[in-house]
Amino acid sequence: LDGLWAPLLAGDLHLPLSLPAPHYAMGLHCLEMRRACDLNVLGLTWPGVPSILSGHNDYVAWTVTPAGVDTQDAFVLRTDPADSTRYAWDNTWRTLTLREGALYPEADDLAEQGRFPIASTHFGPVISDALEVGEPLALRSDGLHTHRPLAGAPAPEPCQHPGPGANRPGCLDLDPSAPALCRGERHHWVSAGGACAAARRRTL
Repeated sequence: LDGLWAPLLAGDLHLPLSLPAPHYAMGLHCLEMRRACDLNVLGLTWPGVPSILSGHNDYVAWTVTPAGVDTQDAFVLRTDPADSTRYAWDNTWRTLTLREGALYPEADDLAEQGRFPIASTHFGPVISDALEVGEPLALRSDGLHTHRPLAGAPAPEPCQHPGPGANRPGCLDLDPSAPALCRGERHHWVSAGGACAAARRRTL
């Protein structure tokens, strides 16, 4: 506990000291908070990773510990010869989700620079354009499915099972009232007493 009797979360990323450091600080913030865009999160990430690996939002904080596990797969897509926006999956055709992405590195004209199309399957984005390969490839990554729920988590409970790629996640409720340590079989977090007791019953 700090001087304000608020809980503190410590994490070990299992990395040696190095220059340059592999992580950098990043924030994800919606200009207008609403149901469709509820991010107000700050923490550490790796270059090229559009999510916060270790950080906090207005309600909870989390950290990770890496492990030597298989966390991603690349799928060669079989597209419909009559419609390239459809791909075969489980003996049926699914439609790609298409949207426009934008990057503005020191752009003077935000309306023109850095716009590009993004196609996604139901399990992850199409990455073959970025890799400049002929076959359409889609990426399924546990990291893409794990950290987005954490970024918008309103309380410690969603941190219990944030996704298949989370390895012993630790979560911290930022409510300083009556903090208590909860310990589950695979998950550890700090929370206010009532929620902590309920979570303890569910996980022990």
